[in-house]
Amino acid sequence: MKSIYIQLLVISIISITKSFGQTTWTLRKPTPLPGMSFNFMHPSDSNKVFGIATWNIGMRSTNGGQTWQKAPIYDSLSFVSSMDFPGRDVGYSTFMKYETGTSEEFYLAKSTNGGDSWQSKKLDYSIFMISFPNDTIGYGLGVDSLKRFFKTIDGGLHWMEMPVTVTGKNKQQILALSESALIYLAGDKLFRSIDGGQSWSQRPTGISRSNAGNDWGSNPVYKNPGSGVLYYFGINNKIARSLDTGKTWTVSLIPNAQELIIHQVHFFDSLSGYAFTENGFLDQNRNLL
Repeated sequence: MKSIYIQLLVISIISITKSFGQTTWTLRKPTPLPGMSFNFMHPSDSNKVFGIATWNIGMRSTNGGQTWQKAPIYDSLSFVSSMDFPGRDVGYSTFMKYETGTSEEFYLAKSTNGGDSWQSKKLDYSIFMISFPNDTIGYGLGVDSLKRFFKTIDGGLHWMEMPVTVTGKNKQQILALSESALIYLAGDKLFRSIDGGQSWSQRPTGISRSNAGNDWGSNPVYKNPGSGVLYYFGINNKIARSLDTGKTWTVSLIPNAQELIIHQVHFFDSLSGYAFTENGFLDQNRNLL
């Protein structure tokens, strides 16, 4: 797992939605403890944020990241590999548990209160990444060298394996836009399905990633749930936008962004959300023009 010192910023998405020419970044307080980095996060709204940080510590903020409190989640033998909230309150995560002298075991956890508490169950398959377009239907990627692809229709209680007919090294991300529209990222290659994963087509994006391997906790493609717009963050401040569920992409630059390397973006409404970056802080309300 790549060790990244990630700092928490808030990004004003309204300028990205209307135009790539203006992007405003607002400073939020850095990570809760020195040396702590966030791997996953979910903003329920502009105030309540839940995150999974280094050492699998759950952290909760009720004031938009200004202060943080520990939130119980998993024990120290667990390694969280993915987290996805299809809505404000209901969310899922996958984690691996290591026992001395035994191989890892894979689990799925579910929260119904925005990450305040979790219930987990052991999985029959080695699923390391999940994406849920709603509370019941979800898709998962297998952890082994085979491109194993899974689907659940009952909120993760049962999983069925599906064939994956895509090419490309390194599975990095599965993103379920709806029950049938999916994005699959393998290295620098982006594939799109409109039939629930039965067939896939590679789509040109104009974006490249310096870390095109299995970069835990770094998912470069995000959906704004309010507008339906997709964003694909690459290197050199490049960002691609799709208005048609990933069929076509338009590339632009985040202006004067000081070579920010964006690792995660999550939206809590159609206009705004939170982003993680590993480079520096920006002053509050500074417009990067």
